[in-house]
Amino acid sequence: MVGPVDEEQLPLQSESPKVKSSNKPTAASSASGDGTVGISIALLLLLLCTANQWARALIFYVVDFKSAVGGSDEAVAAAARQFMNLDVGFDEAQYGILASIGFAAIFSAVSLLAGGAVDRLDSRNLLASTAVVWSSATVFTAAAGSFGEVLGARMISGIGQAFSNPASYTILSRVYPEERRATVNGLYSSGVYFGGGLAALSVLLLEPLGWRNLFILVGGLGLATAVIVQATLPPLPPVAPMAGRARDIDVPLLDNEAAVTRSASTGISEDASEGSSVDEQSASDAGTASMLDTVRTLLSERTVALLLLASTLRFLAGFTIGVWIVPFYREAFPGQIGAQFALTKAAVNGFAGSASATGGGLLADNLAQRDARYQLWVPAAGTMLAIPLWLATLGAPTIELSLAALFLEYLLAECWLGPTVASLQAAAPPSAQGLTTGVFSCLTLVGNLAPFLIGIAVQSGGYQLPELLAYSVPALYALASLAFIAAADSRERV
Repeated sequence: MVGPVDEEQLPLQSESPKVKSSNKPTAASSASGDGTVGISIALLLLLLCTANQWARALIFYVVDFKSAVGGSDEAVAAAARQFMNLDVGFDEAQYGILASIGFAAIFSAVSLLAGGAVDRLDSRNLLASTAVVWSSATVFTAAAGSFGEVLGARMISGIGQAFSNPASYTILSRVYPEERRATVNGLYSSGVYFGGGLAALSVLLLEPLGWRNLFILVGGLGLATAVIVQATLPPLPPVAPMAGRARDIDVPLLDNEAAVTRSASTGISEDASEGSSVDEQSASDAGTASMLDTVRTLLSERTVALLLLASTLRFLAGFTIGVWIVPFYREAFPGQIGAQFALTKAAVNGFAGSASATGGGLLADNLAQRDARYQLWVPAAGTMLAIPLWLATLGAPTIELSLAALFLEYLLAECWLGPTVASLQAAAPPSAQGLTTGVFSCLTLVGNLAPFLIGIAVQSGGYQLPELLAYSVPALYALASLAFIAAADSRERV
């Protein structure tokens, strides 16, 4: 349990008089990241991420488009009780909207604003209050009687969940030193896979509980987690300057030359006294334009641009797998989606995914001590090596062999989040950590276009789901790997 933390226990990186592009933590920050306070915070954020992802992925496991629903009224009612699409009434194309683009559109739109808010407000309060929003929306989904109502609940959930990653990654960047961030970011992102594993296990609860009670259960757990976060996480005010020092925080600086240029253009000298009227006016102007300035500055940096490109391609592939793998299994192996499948799929998500995320971050941090480029070679290699395993997943003659190949695919492919976010954080000033991860989260909108388009293609009748998955995912993986390599080569050697 995380108790109250004073400034010495949880130092803020705004303590230095000027924000430097190197984004190096203070010695006290490193000590905090090494101590029990930093570990407790990381585990608490992991718990919230797990609940978040369980709620988000649950919809993947409560649909069935291939089962025959004939027979008695009792059989029809029993099937509708278990599967949302039969109860509410929607097809594959509408499922693609619910599971991907309908959620991602609002999630991505809010993510950028959420990132800016994280840099200016208490991260703990944002994290807890928005967790209440998405948890409540999950509960409200259980009362939906139409496709429109389910979509509305998903959109509200997207608003709340858009704050989770920017707030959590920002907190971790303030607690842990730069040389450990790929590891801790990988640990936090393993919540994606733990949550996905719990969603897979939810298949076992469909018959006894029904899909509506499942959403109530998961939403209730999310609300409980939000209460725990608010009660146990220490207050985390933003990295904000004193009056007259807004320039140090609000202006996005990636190098010292940019600092000189910005100072000259604003007419504010490095030696300007704090509290002057000129500085106060500058603080107001900088506060208005800082978010767009930061985004433009980040996108103009070659390494950041390549990282965002690689991330977009990975999101396209990852969301395609997440949204359509269960419908693929229901189609390819009908009648075999039972307890054994649920347990094995949970192991794929929970164990293989989390082991890849955490282990990939740890490996990247260790290799980066030799050469900074090696940090990004880890996701490049893992992504490329996962291609034949994905093809084996789709072509396996039995569900057991298919799940075994998918397990290995996850073990190699899901190592990318920790190193990628750590590299992005290294390029951003401490006061823009939330906005940087907000930009990163915005990419989910583009990433969800792939599963949405696949849903439309399948619904049209001109394409088969296995064929679409066999071509799209490997192509996206290969391009992402090349982008990671290019980003690594653009970094200076340590």
